[in-house]
Amino acid sequence: YDDNYLNVNLSTRQVKVNGSSVKLTPTEYKLLAYLVLHQGCTLEFRHILENVWGFRYGDAVDYLRVYIWHLRRKIEPNPKQPVYLLNEVNVGYRFKSV
Repeated sequence: YDDNYLNVNLSTRQVKVNGSSVKLTPTEYKLLAYLVLHQGCTLEFRHILENVWGFRYGDAVDYLRVYIWHLRRKIEPNPKQPVYLLNEVNVGYRFKSV
């Protein structure tokens, strides 16, 4: 994914915001990559949790929310008004191309 603000290179595992590299934890990167690979699709909480963390975490929605918040702080222009990592209330999250 690449626009004038955010660059996510899945083959090199590099994430840049405004041209500067962003350090993500392995889990943060895995979550972001999963959302980017399914951009535009609303993914249910359970689906994200099971595919990023594994089946044992299928009900850990609060855990997912914490990681989304960390990612928003690192990649969003304004984390309190996200444009990339969008919440679909009571359903899940989706990555939106800008």
